Amino acid sequence: MSAAAKSSSYWADAMASDGFVIECIRSPEGERFGIIPREPMFAGLHKIPPGSFATKTSSPVKDCWVSGPLTEADLQSKFMNAGLSVIDIDAKIKWARQWATTFTGRLA
Repeated sequence: MSAAAKSSSYWADAMASDGFVIECIRSPEGERFGIIPREPMFAGLHKIPPGSFATKTSSPVKDCWVSGPLTEADLQSKFMNAGLSVIDIDAKIKWARQWATTFTGRLA
């Protein structure tokens, strides 16, 4: 199975079982994380705008909500407040880091 197929399979499985995935973003400002759920299940989320790149593709996130860039500590705090276990949080962060996206510009 290719890396892309493995990633797509994970996203589909995570969305089906948990209702969200975590994206890891590496930029000049450092490592940040985004929460991408199907529903607004965490505070501070916004709907992906209709004209964004994701809505013009077959991306699994085109109909989802997203968080702003979060530090690892902020991400862990949100998940702990939502009642997720430390084991589940660590597993999601580990997966996100394996599939990290690197940006060379500034994050909003």
